[in-house]
Amino acid sequence: MLLVLAGVLSVAHAQVLYGSLTGNVTDPTEAGILGAKVEATNVLTGLSRQADTDARGAYVFNNLQAGTYRITATAQGFQTTTVSDVIVNANEVKRVDFHTQIATATQTVEVAADAAALQTDKSDVHQEITAQQVTELPYSGGEGKNFQSLLYLVPGTVFPATKEPNSEAGNPMRGQALQVNGVSSSANSYKMDGAPIIYPWLPVDVAYVPSTEAIETVNISTNSFDAEQGTAGGAATNVTIKSGTNELHGSAFERNQNNDLVAVNNYFSHPGRAAKNIFNNYGFSFGGPVYIPKVMNGKNKLFFFLDYQNIVRRQ
Repeated sequence: MLLVLAGVLSVAHAQVLYGSLTGNVTDPTEAGILGAKVEATNVLTGLSRQADTDARGAYVFNNLQAGTYRITATAQGFQTTTVSDVIVNANEVKRVDFHTQIATATQTVEVAADAAALQTDKSDVHQEITAQQVTELPYSGGEGKNFQSLLYLVPGTVFPATKEPNSEAGNPMRGQALQVNGVSSSANSYKMDGAPIIYPWLPVDVAYVPSTEAIETVNISTNSFDAEQGTAGGAATNVTIKSGTNELHGSAFERNQNNDLVAVNNYFSHPGRAAKNIFNNYGFSFGGPVYIPKVMNGKNKLFFFLDYQNIVRRQ
């Protein structure tokens, strides 16, 4: 019995934070190639993983960091084939199959990955919100831009009676409530890089809302959750934070709102005078390889990412 459990545990891998890549390497007759070498290289970090195919010609990479990959398959007597621009998302299984040809000389074939028409290697219902959507789409919340506002684009999600149901004293980050597939807003699960970010005593509220500049992707599962996404009834949401890459990169932002930009006069204010309302949200993000002169060059090995934001409101 213990041996059986060990075998089951060996193939169980957390998918909330990472993604998976699988596929088959076959010859011109569609037969699987045993012992083919498959390499997956992260384009931005240079980190690579290797795997060998089994008797069916199948390979699998578990726990891949989300990002864009270049996949290369090599087998003796066959052309080396490379598929570029393969996007692996967290909580997703990406399939890339290789149909190799017999090599008459040293040959390499490179193709661009096609968009998957249908997810066939995973049964859950999920949706990805990209970093570009988080940064560029118009949305807001009580304390600036909140990624939760984009979750209302997911099919089956509706506004409750109050979007931010609790006071600033109990909910300083102004977490939003939403109902998915008719399930109570308190049944949703929120994680950041796989760690819970909700108040245990008030699960409807998110305790920490990262800045938009720090978010890589937001993955929302609304049905057929994996086991590690437990405690979720309506939606299991995981926010993936950006990481450092081989190139230094960063950004700075400021969002300001004041009386000159707000034309609506409060009904209860003195006629002709708008209530004082100054809001300022600013911060920066910065990442790259760890570099210590004469000690370490972190390219392709070790990276850092910093994120800072501050919110000032005067009323």
